[in-house]
Amino acid sequence: MDPCIFISHSHRDQALAEAICATLESRGQRCWMARRDILPGSDWIDGILDAIKRSRLLILLYTPAADQSHEVRDEYERARELGLPIIVFRIVDFEASERVRHRLGLYHWLDAWDLSPEQGLAGVVCRRSMPHSKGCLSLAGRVACRGAFRCSSGTRCGDRK
Repeated sequence: MDPCIFISHSHRDQALAEAICATLESRGQRCWMARRDILPGSDWIDGILDAIKRSRLLILLYTPAADQSHEVRDEYERARELGLPIIVFRIVDFEASERVRHRLGLYHWLDAWDLSPEQGLAGVVCRRSMPHSKGCLSLAGRVACRGAFRCSSGTRCGDRK
């Protein structure tokens, strides 16, 4: 089965990425993570590139460690090339690098550092059968989020009309 959500993260954030994956999967969303889903003996890079190609969405778990990771950069760059929707999910309040602001500034950012990861993910999880529901992201790429989240523009998404 094809994955729906590719979770891009630094290996230093593995435990947090696994918790996010578990939360999404408990809500009916299929996820793909390299350490879990690449078969033993398979080519690591080919597995990642294939999974990104088959995904419908990339969630970038954006932390200071991910900001410094060349592998994470390769993953979001490949997603950009393929035209995948990308959500930059920040749970730590830190200044994004100029490189990331430049490359991902037009994508949707969820700043959830004052929330638990589970609360933050409430802005991401949505059933495909409800693509126009307020407060969610449809896997077709239509983005909306609850007012508790700040958009990359600094406004509260729920306040936009």
